Amino acid sequence: MLSSILDTQEGAISMKPSEIDLRNELDRELTKRMFDDEYINNSNDKSIHFTEPNELQEWINSDISTLIPPYDILFPWLHSYSTDSPPRGVGRTMIIRSRQIVDFETLEDSGILKNSVEPNDIFVAWSDSINHNMLRFYLKNYSILENLSTIKDFLGEIVDWIVERLSINLSNIQKNIIIKVCIHFKILPFLKTDFESIKEFCGSNRDKVGVTVTSNSDKSSDALWKQYTNSFRRFDLQCAKMLELSSKVVLYCLNEKDHHIHDSCEYCVNFRFILSLAMTLLDRKDGSSYCKDKIYILKHMGYKTIPKSLIGTPPLNNIVKRGEENSEINSSITSPYDAILFNNWDRAFKIHEKLEMAKLTSRSCIDLEHSFWCGNTTDFRIIKFFNLNDNVYNNKKFKLEDNKKYSYYSPENSITVLPSIDLSIQNNNNKNEMEPNKFDTSNLERNLFNIPFVECQEMKDVERNLFIRCSENASLLSTEQLWDTLCHTLNVTLDPQQDILFSFPSSGSIGLGSLNISSIGNILNTCYFMYIISRRTNYKTLLHCRDGYTEITFLLVTYLLFLWDISLEEVIIKLNTDCERPFYLFQTDIQVLNHLQLLIRSFSPKRKENFQRYNNYPLNDIPEPLEIDSEMFSNIFFAKLPDTDINLNKLNGPLPSRILNHLYLGSLEHAQSPALLKRLGITHIVSVGEIISWVKPNLTSTIIDVRNRGMSTTNNIHVVKSSVREQRSATITTGDTTHLSSTSIHQFVQDGFNILKINNLQDNGFDCITGQLEEILKFIDVAYKEGGKVLVHCMVGVSRSATVCIAECMKRFRCEVLKAYLYVRVRRLNIIIQPNLMFMYDLLKWQEALGIKREMNWHIICRNILELNKRYV
Repeated sequence: MLSSILDTQEGAISMKPSEIDLRNELDRELTKRMFDDEYINNSNDKSIHFTEPNELQEWINSDISTLIPPYDILFPWLHSYSTDSPPRGVGRTMIIRSRQIVDFETLEDSGILKNSVEPNDIFVAWSDSINHNMLRFYLKNYSILENLSTIKDFLGEIVDWIVERLSINLSNIQKNIIIKVCIHFKILPFLKTDFESIKEFCGSNRDKVGVTVTSNSDKSSDALWKQYTNSFRRFDLQCAKMLELSSKVVLYCLNEKDHHIHDSCEYCVNFRFILSLAMTLLDRKDGSSYCKDKIYILKHMGYKTIPKSLIGTPPLNNIVKRGEENSEINSSITSPYDAILFNNWDRAFKIHEKLEMAKLTSRSCIDLEHSFWCGNTTDFRIIKFFNLNDNVYNNKKFKLEDNKKYSYYSPENSITVLPSIDLSIQNNNNKNEMEPNKFDTSNLERNLFNIPFVECQEMKDVERNLFIRCSENASLLSTEQLWDTLCHTLNVTLDPQQDILFSFPSSGSIGLGSLNISSIGNILNTCYFMYIISRRTNYKTLLHCRDGYTEITFLLVTYLLFLWDISLEEVIIKLNTDCERPFYLFQTDIQVLNHLQLLIRSFSPKRKENFQRYNNYPLNDIPEPLEIDSEMFSNIFFAKLPDTDINLNKLNGPLPSRILNHLYLGSLEHAQSPALLKRLGITHIVSVGEIISWVKPNLTSTIIDVRNRGMSTTNNIHVVKSSVREQRSATITTGDTTHLSSTSIHQFVQDGFNILKINNLQDNGFDCITGQLEEILKFIDVAYKEGGKVLVHCMVGVSRSATVCIAECMKRFRCEVLKAYLYVRVRRLNIIIQPNLMFMYDLLKWQEALGIKREMNWHIICRNILELNKRYV
């Protein structure tokens, strides 16, 4: 049900019967066309190494109890492709699922061990291959069947190239096994870290963040190498990197039938073959070779023989169906399997992000007098669910409450602090076994969502609502359309009254060029329509969009200009400090609203003459719509805007993001506006590697132990602020990093702000922040205990300062790095945080320093971050 209630297509989704048939047909057709009678299933090959679940558990326990290596051992090797051998003495256990469970009874994305990866996490996937674009169009099984000969020929070309490169002999059967495995998993037979193979067969690859190269034909090998390795956010390589580091690799699948007949199945054995071949392809300068003896296949007698501590997502019955985007919810908001999804933070990280966003932006009251709320589409669907069931759920009566309990920046308003949900029920043998079908989902739902209903004793009438959904595909309703709806709603002879639903264009979609008398009139009368509904009916208005802030902010702010008759600056500050509502204004919105605000406010019901005019209509009469004449329209562009201390046009967002009650995350632009900071109640500033223009030279000095950049030792640094200004460091730097100066910390007071300045800490993939974290968080803790508020900033507020905020959340919540990352990420709103690999590794070391158990391995953390960010980079 989560895929329906959250308005997303992610999650544990059952395969449609036609897809299962196609996959099975594809496997049969591949075997038929590529193998003859001499093909023998070698599942019982004596050279194969096996391990059992209990032994695997011992290996995992050993890994967890061992501290991760210091960063100077793994970096810069982890950054990108390398011809050097992996660092020695770092061996861990890598777990790879060699086959999904695919049948009518089991969900496709279930039957997963903890901390395990998929083949396309380590091999180059077809979707990664640019040079041969045909593979991008053959991702569907039916398309593969139709073009099998073409695909087989291309993969055969790669296999022949591998044979020549390694100077080995492969039989036709072995070559066809490689091709079959590649088609089954939609991968190419080399690893994501194999630069030579990628250079040969992939015409484009991701370079630095946000940069894509479309042609390599005119580049030399040295130029390509420099281009591809000059990066420090290659989260996509980390699973393959960890494979290279691993001392043991365990392959598994939970297809019980195959493993009952043999010690392993055909897929495990064949995948072992292609994996060892791909590892052999890695060309090392020192001539070291890969030992395939470290590959093991998990031998088991079925899922129930595997310790529960190893299970991430158990095999699940196929009862959860994909919810269509606009389907009605008619049974329950969630299912027990949603609890299983939630419990496994290894997988379905987009679902966790959607859940966190749904709580963050859940329905909150903006103006109770006018029955005005803002929320997300999940709120809309939950309210519709309760209304469809006459406000009765689980045989209990409910009523819609006026506001939610916790602020959006409160840890209590987050799934990251929720414990795992216990689905076990004691059976007749006094053993706790998971019984999802007997699980009561009501408590789960109240934990995962901020359900805006409270239990009551008496049956309440179903309340009617004005639902306005803002979306990028919507257009402005004309005044005529609005007034037709108004007439219908105010007609008291209609019984029962229905909810009102209409759409409005999203924030950022209305520019200065689209403003004319008609469009401005439609915007103004939309606000007037909402006001009339609040005064003449008992309807409650819910302004909502998918994520609860991005698309609604333009209409939200416009309506508040109309309702409150205060300046744009005051509306923005009040939304943040009084209403505590997350929002995000695009620069185009600010430009338009700067021009519209005087006109909108001139019609505000806060003004006595307007209030009397709007509210003196007889109950049976319909108010006339508001009109704009040509003079009013002209004044929009020529009227003098009110003076303000805050230049909204220079601010991104336009406010820093509130992470906790005492913590804001922002950019250098925010720090450059002390007037804004004072309006927000900010008393302390942590400036990470940047120069604030209004901060004057200060002769105060301090001595603080800090770590040298790129070193693992500490030194006393005596910092004296001189009159010579430092050059502002770039957010992302490249080039020579062999002569890195030491990072220093300077603390002082100026203009009423306590300032902690970290000097010479750049976002270059080489500077680490571990040595400074303790001192920074002490500074933040002082502000916290004094009741102050802290702005943490760097240049953009996505890497260095985001790392500090994640560390603070880890300390406050006592949680793992990935949960703190998610908490900060969603509260940064439309700005995507991107701490580089070094900073993320610093945070994992920080987790160890805090004594927080490491449940998730480094490469799994990176894979989850990649899952969220790959559409943006």
